[in-house]
Amino acid sequence: MSTVAPSGMPAPLYVYYEVVGFAGPTNRAFVKSRNFDQLRGNADYSLSTCAPLTQGERGKVLYPCGLVANSFFNDSITATVCKRQEGSCMNLTREDWSDDGITWPEEGKLFVDRPLQPFETRRSPNGFLLPPLSSPDLINWMRISPHTRFRKLYRKILSTSLEAGDTVIFTVQQEWAFRGEKAIILATGSLLGAKNGFLGWLYTLSGAVMLFLTLLFGVYHAFWGRLLGSRARSAPPLADDDLDFKPINSGGKTRANASIR
Repeated sequence: MSTVAPSGMPAPLYVYYEVVGFAGPTNRAFVKSRNFDQLRGNADYSLSTCAPLTQGERGKVLYPCGLVANSFFNDSITATVCKRQEGSCMNLTREDWSDDGITWPEEGKLFVDRPLQPFETRRSPNGFLLPPLSSPDLINWMRISPHTRFRKLYRKILSTSLEAGDTVIFTVQQEWAFRGEKAIILATGSLLGAKNGFLGWLYTLSGAVMLFLTLLFGVYHAFWGRLLGSRARSAPPLADDDLDFKPINSGGKTRANASIR
């Protein structure tokens, strides 16, 4: 698959994979199926929270265990950039096709890799080898999205900028299969992060609602409001004749109780 830059795109560029229709994040059993003690590198942990997926090949304990880790997105993506003006193409290498910094800074503290114990395995029941816990791709995947449509940062293109008309060719080795859609997104960034249309529409809608309420209350105050301090619409004060005072004897003490006629 390929995409053509519609305009200049200065480095760094961000490559995301998008998944549409993956129902796992909305399933309570899926979300709970992981063990945080194991993810932190502890050798002593319980498999109860990893149910129903706790064992891999030869009955060994999965490391990491659970449905979340073992549904890991394991498609392999590489990129080739073709310059329109130069008429040449180049494959992006690791120096320019980087997974450094694709996770949140604090997430690395929650995933601690360690040597496997004799009763553990990284080989999942469907046959593929799980990456180590220090893998940025796995750390990104373990951050569960609340929606069935989500995207995750896959790689950064650090030093190759694109001009209008340049082509990026993505080669995908598909290993991850499910009943849904997958896509690759190429984006630029800014001080506020990557482009997010949802926030723009949300702020626009919120501003429109606030403006409507402001105009509504302004019109109401202009035609049906009252001056500050005016008692034109206040309840009239009660006359003394409208109050009925009755003495009440309580514990040897007499007090007055006022009631309105």
